[in-house]
Amino acid sequence: MLTLMAALVIAAIGYSSSGSSKPLTSSLIAPSHPLRKLEPQALLTRTDLNLDAPQRGRLEAVDRAWQAEKLRYQQAMEGFRPKQGRVEQISANLAGYSELSRAYDAARQRYWSEATKVLNQGQLKLVDGGLR
Repeated sequence: MLTLMAALVIAAIGYSSSGSSKPLTSSLIAPSHPLRKLEPQALLTRTDLNLDAPQRGRLEAVDRAWQAEKLRYQQAMEGFRPKQGRVEQISANLAGYSELSRAYDAARQRYWSEATKVLNQGQLKLVDGGLR
């Protein structure tokens, strides 16, 4: 949702500020694998980690807490609807959404960090190796 809105704003700004009708293109190199935003649930689904019962219980507790907070953020973000108007007006209306999105991502990273603290060194190596 954030990516789509951000892309629309960027495209609108780029289109309105470019003097030509030539479409915008990116010179960025494509990532070698899909970009992922990791959440605690990802650890619970990995069979190669061989989680023991206490680890699984702690990860489930972290995941439950994240899911509850995630739902609150998602509900708040769904309340933002871009209004029609000039690019500057749309951009200003999305400022609150951008801040909320940054807070959401920071919370997601906090819960991921908390979840990885449950793992032992061998499990962390598996997780780190699987992310590259």
